[in-house]
Amino acid sequence: MGRNSFALLFLSLVVLASLPANASPVVFAFSGTVDLVWGSGADAALGAGVSGSYSFDSASAGFLLSDYMRYNQAPDSLFSLSVSGGPDFSIPIVFIGIKDVPGDNRYLVDAETLELGSFVLWLMSPVTDDVIASMDLPLHPLPLAQFATHEIWYNAASGGFRTTLASLTETPEPSAFALMGLGVFGLAAVRARKRRLARPPRPRFRSGTDS
Repeated sequence: MGRNSFALLFLSLVVLASLPANASPVVFAFSGTVDLVWGSGADAALGAGVSGSYSFDSASAGFLLSDYMRYNQAPDSLFSLSVSGGPDFSIPIVFIGIKDVPGDNRYLVDAETLELGSFVLWLMSPVTDDVIASMDLPLHPLPLAQFATHEIWYNAASGGFRTTLASLTETPEPSAFALMGLGVFGLAAVRARKRRLARPPRPRFRSGTDS
């Protein structure tokens, strides 16, 4: 690898490292278990595992509506959920709501369409003190253990189901993956260059006979 290649690699790493830590969109992943079913249950079986994720715009502006700060989302902010042995869903998020009242902290994600029904992810009622520090849109997952209620409710015309969440995590950003890839590439290139320099020089043969 020549000097120009190393310079380009270094410049790429600097640019990626300078990107904001929470560029939009932000993606949270979750998992849990179906523990309540009614009606048809949307073909979700009691005790089935649930996994999924949802994305939202970290730069969305909020406005106060009653006791909630509401952050409306664009149609490309999706709530995706898969039930083990059952259906898969991908529904646009309408809004994310934050309530910061002493003794009554709430975080909800509302996703719905007329055709597919609605999902509401609820985190409610802090177990100890206030968990939500402000009405700002959380850009990192809130700790489930500090809420008495951490559930996802699905409702449709034919029935629905409830999922109790076991985990809510933040997925690595694309820029972080790119930075990791460039770092691995750079390390491999440096090692390859060291191996080439460590090789003994090959003998050179000239054609013809010495005079």
